[in-house]
Amino acid sequence: MADLVAAAKEAHPDSWASPAAEKSQYARLKSTYERYAAELRDSIALVHAKNRSGWAAALIVKYRGYDGRKPPNPLAALFELRHRLIDMTNESAVVAIECGLPFERVGP
Repeated sequence: MADLVAAAKEAHPDSWASPAAEKSQYARLKSTYERYAAELRDSIALVHAKNRSGWAAALIVKYRGYDGRKPPNPLAALFELRHRLIDMTNESAVVAIECGLPFERVGP
C-alpha cells in the first residue's frame, strides 16, 4: 500500500492536501486495491493461469485483448478496476504490485 499511496500523492497532490482528504483518499485507494486484488485472484481461476512469481502481471499481459472488449467479457470488472487504480496512482505503481502480488486468496 505504501507504494500506491506514494504514487497517488505524486499524481494527485491536491487530493491529499488536508488530513481529512488524506484519510478519504487512503480509504478509496485501499478499497480499490483490495477489490482489484480479489478480482485478479478470481480471474486467475477463470483463465487457468499458473501460480508463479509475477502471475498477476502475466495474466494482464496475456489477456490484455479483453481490455475494452464488448460483452460478454468475463474480465471486464478486472480491467475496469485496473484502470481505476491506474487513474488514482500511475501505471508503473500498478504493474509493480501486479509483479509482486502473492496468489494466496485473502478474505472470504
